[in-house]
Amino acid sequence: MTRFETDLPTYTCPWCWEAVTAVIDCSGLPMEIIEDCEVCCRPARLLIAETAAGELTVDVTRSD
Repeated sequence: MTRFETDLPTYTCPWCWEAVTAVIDCSGLPMEIIEDCEVCCRPARLLIAETAAGELTVDVTRSD
């Protein structure tokens, strides 16, 4: 993955456990964002990084 692409990783909402897709701008990795779940509207904290192989990792926790 190049640094000027976007990606659509799917993660599990830490509140309602539904699968949610995020639109990620990969030009500023690593990054931390707060995103509201599209199902339950509660905030999730996403820590997004790129592995040496060029794949995204998404660590998700609740954001209060």
